[in-house]
Amino acid sequence: MRYGVVDPSGDWFSFVENRQAQAIHPFIQILRDDGSYVNGIFGFRAHNAIDNSIKLVSNGNFNFKIDSELD
Repeated sequence: MRYGVVDPSGDWFSFVENRQAQAIHPFIQILRDDGSYVNGIFGFRAHNAIDNSIKLVSNGNFNFKIDSELD
């Protein structure tokens, strides 16, 4: 997962080195997928290697439409 800002410039990354389910951060949870829309929640702790800062993104949510490439 990634968190970035343009002004002032910053770029924070988060990754997991295994495929095990995470109990806390990072996580993404799909709450609903009806074939047209997917929604859920997410949270992650991200690191900026340039200045060694940490950002904690919590209580994130998403809702997006799925378009078929066949349409």
